[in-house]
Amino acid sequence: MTVARVRRAWRVSIPLLCGILILVSFLMPGCRKKKETYALVPKSIGQIYWEGCRRGMEKAAKEEGIKGYFTGPATTDIAKQIDIIENLIVQGVKGIGISPNDPTAVKDVIARAMKQGIPVVTFDSDSPESNRMAYIGTDNEAAGRVAGETLAKFMGGKGEFVILTGGLGAHNLNLRIKGFREAIKNFPEMKEATDEQPDDDDSEKATAIAENLLISHPNLAGFFGVSAPGAPGAARAVKDANKVGKVIVVGFDDTPECRGYIKEGVIQATVAQRPFDMGYRAIKVLVEANKGNKPKTKIIDTGVLVITKDNLKETEQKYD
Repeated sequence: MTVARVRRAWRVSIPLLCGILILVSFLMPGCRKKKETYALVPKSIGQIYWEGCRRGMEKAAKEEGIKGYFTGPATTDIAKQIDIIENLIVQGVKGIGISPNDPTAVKDVIARAMKQGIPVVTFDSDSPESNRMAYIGTDNEAAGRVAGETLAKFMGGKGEFVILTGGLGAHNLNLRIKGFREAIKNFPEMKEATDEQPDDDDSEKATAIAENLLISHPNLAGFFGVSAPGAPGAARAVKDANKVGKVIVVGFDDTPECRGYIKEGVIQATVAQRPFDMGYRAIKVLVEANKGNKPKTKIIDTGVLVITKDNLKETEQKYD
């Protein structure tokens, strides 16, 4: 090959080789632009209620071109929840949404994240005295009043009832109980048979508590399940005791198990939140915060809906 031909070959092959190298480097995983990661940390990941939040997060993440990470403790364990949040801060996620098991306990870790430039919002349950950017979820006190009015309606405004709650320290649940009791004050013939009973968001524990209460309080005529496992747990006890229709059950949250009991007539109603909207809007707010657009309000109410046998079919959850 002559010198001239060699030179011509190099002039053709060098640009081609550069193009191939650029293409290869782009296709290599380590060379592609890494998606920013945003995380949502629910109270626990063992309840189906959180599935709606996760799906909402995934939809928003897809729209924003980011990675959504849904992680939390197996049970409502505040220490483990804080450990998870601290690890997310170390990993350098771009934003964190938290549903606190305890509003006070998370204040320091929220402050730490915000100080490091990681925006934080709360969803489902709030930590109002922290410096989180916004709370996205239900106005729980107002929703509790709706639940109280609903139980009173089905009980005919009279009789003994019991409140089954999740964790005693959960801010959102305590607000619901507060609103519930405010509504019940308007019905003087209704009486709380005993203090609220914590089931730790464990449906089987709720059943055991309800079974004991039905025995120890033979005149018991109603249950209010403050969190998702409460009403289905009480419903099993009511059904096993052959007291369907005699003991009214009103719950909180929209789950397949709850819907099944409503269809059977064991649960009379549930106050449904909008967890999909919570997860979706939490990611949207966090992404906007990193663009310099802070939320215009500290409270973003996602609203509630009372589900009964009459509107069961038309209120089926639609995620997309």
